[in-house]
Amino acid sequence: MKRQPRGPNQDETTGRSRNSLPRDTGNERGEGTARAHLKFLDVGEENLLHAKTLEILRDIGVLIRSPRVLRMLENSGAVVDRNRATARIPETMVAEARAVTRRLLREHRAPPIEPDIRREGDAVIAELEQRSRA
Repeated sequence: MKRQPRGPNQDETTGRSRNSLPRDTGNERGEGTARAHLKFLDVGEENLLHAKTLEILRDIGVLIRSPRVLRMLENSGAVVDRNRATARIPETMVAEARAVTRRLLREHRAPPIEPDIRREGDAVIAELEQRSRA
């Protein structure tokens, strides 16, 4: 039997996409539950992702379908191409937006959420309750 070529995101042993969620074996009716496996980025990966994102925003830009938003971005320092409806956003604009966002998040922070985690049989139940500000 001829072996099918594998794509870059396919697992060599299973042939499944690496992006698919694994499923448990399920119950007797074949119903399973999707399980997500999380892997957090290390600092080097975060920095690379940030640098590449800035590069794309600066050199390629983003498609903006709203003429009003294009005008706003242009007035704020973005390079706008109206024929292509794109805005190329310089690093300084991104830095300013991040700073404003951090400040707004600090000023309008929601009260902390206190999880109530308990076991019921084989299930783990997590309920979230918001604590009021003191």
